[in-house]
Amino acid sequence: MKNSIILILLALLACAAWWIFRNPPQAESPIERQAKENVKVEAEIISRKVDEKGLEAVIMEETEHVLTQAGVNQATDSAGIIDSIMRLLHDERGVRNRVLQSYTQARAEIKRLQLVMSETDTSFNYKDKWLTVDVIKPLGDRPPLLNHTYNMELNWMWYSERKWLLAKRRTYGRFWPNDPNATIMGLKHIRIEPPERNTGIAVMAVGEYYRGDVLMGGGVSLDIGRLRLQGNYLHDFESGNWYPAFRGGYKIVDIK
Repeated sequence: MKNSIILILLALLACAAWWIFRNPPQAESPIERQAKENVKVEAEIISRKVDEKGLEAVIMEETEHVLTQAGVNQATDSAGIIDSIMRLLHDERGVRNRVLQSYTQARAEIKRLQLVMSETDTSFNYKDKWLTVDVIKPLGDRPPLLNHTYNMELNWMWYSERKWLLAKRRTYGRFWPNDPNATIMGLKHIRIEPPERNTGIAVMAVGEYYRGDVLMGGGVSLDIGRLRLQGNYLHDFESGNWYPAFRGGYKIVDIK
């Protein structure tokens, strides 16, 4: 009778695992709770650095620009721009089940002042490593015509850093163009994290010592939030028999 009950419980465990994986619950993360207050898209430039080649890099901190998929609809300051991004993401024909992960925008000003252009019979010309300009002179009733190409690399790098040994590691973004005539005027950034999964299933080897008996075997456990259900099939070395077993537990304190 006891073994029949245990087998029924194991079958219920399998059914619960199947149901949970088809309908996973979503727990609210600390990031999501923060998103309900305010998450900004406008990123503060916390430092500017110019290297020996004259290339300027700006650095922003990502920490305050992160929320979950569930928190997207809760954001206040960033609600308008996120709504526009989501429409852009989903309005394309044939696109299904797209999930926004991040959005970044950099605004730059590029100046070239009082540079000398070369002249030919038909045009004025300017060229450097990034910019090529060709102004065709007017002819008859034709106005002057402009041809130009611009070639600039935009670089973005993410890295984590501790300010001191015991400090929390924080994430920063470093953005720089390869044209020394470019100045970064502003940044916008948002990163969306998926909801944390609070379910999981594991197959494990199991060993137990209970009242002088040593039992070993295999088992399957199912975690649903703080609840853990586990079914085992164990070998009793003293009697030589195999026994099914079932246990359940609830995490009162979960330290990670």
